[in-house]
Amino acid sequence: YVSTLQTHFVMVDPNQRRQVITESQSQSDRLNDHLVTEVVGLVEWPTALTISFDADYLALPESVLVQVMEKHQKYFPIWQSEKLTNHCLVIADNVTNANQATIISGNQRVLHARFSDALYFWETDHAQPLAAYVSQLEKVVFQQGLGTLLDKTKRIQHLVKQLNQENSLNLDAASLDRAAYLCKADLVTQMVYEFPALQGVMGSFYAQKTEADVIANALREHYLPLQSQGQLPESPMGAVLALADRIDTIVACYVNDQIPTSSKDPLGVRRAMLGVLAILDHFQWSINLVEFINFSYSCFGKSESNKDQLRSFFLLRVKHYMMESGII
Repeated sequence: YVSTLQTHFVMVDPNQRRQVITESQSQSDRLNDHLVTEVVGLVEWPTALTISFDADYLALPESVLVQVMEKHQKYFPIWQSEKLTNHCLVIADNVTNANQATIISGNQRVLHARFSDALYFWETDHAQPLAAYVSQLEKVVFQQGLGTLLDKTKRIQHLVKQLNQENSLNLDAASLDRAAYLCKADLVTQMVYEFPALQGVMGSFYAQKTEADVIANALREHYLPLQSQGQLPESPMGAVLALADRIDTIVACYVNDQIPTSSKDPLGVRRAMLGVLAILDHFQWSINLVEFINFSYSCFGKSESNKDQLRSFFLLRVKHYMMESGII
């Protein structure tokens, strides 16, 4: 079976395909293992081809270029001396001497179009300051029955103020309020509409044009951690913003009867809860979560539905986090 498929240019063993793909990355300083795993399942007879793009596109933020190459095109960026180059690898299938040039040309044409769009989004978004996008959040529904993203922004402003004052965090109140006001603004930019994974990242870039560095950095950090055991916010302002955003989302789900079950958690309530606990642990902050949840409920101006369920569920998450962390 294996030898027969081999004659038809099919590598049956995924480990063999992985080895071929991994070895092709020797010219790059970095290797994305997750992308390797994905591409292993996309090809039968992998062949690495080097393609290039106009070096002028390197003026775009690296995160934008990598998002296009890795997420959209499944290409492997090439870093040398820790700098992104204007070359990347495409893992193609069934490459022959006759079709190799066509495959390279076609992939370069697609990549150029993608980067051209990204450059257009970048320049268009930059035409106005980040703060100008906040009013557009009124057109985006947060959750059915719970208003818009502008309503969520206003709640976050109340929550960060409460966190800062009640816990004596001593953060600059004006800067913290400004960061909360801007934290969701990039969601209505063209770049984030096209590349949703860049939320926060683009807000940080756009904020650098008009805002203080501490604010721009907090906009990026407030989405952290992105996953369990992921990178955490490093600045206190980014951490407070992250806590407020997550608590608001968690309470919103319970207010709106979007309660996670043993098998379903479509809105990521568990992940948000564990993010809250990881941030508190990282900063060694002692915050009364019960009081903070109560305050968050008051920001919705609705009945305190499912509050007891939320407290119980949060206690279970605390216990789970402490066990996973070896605390108990």
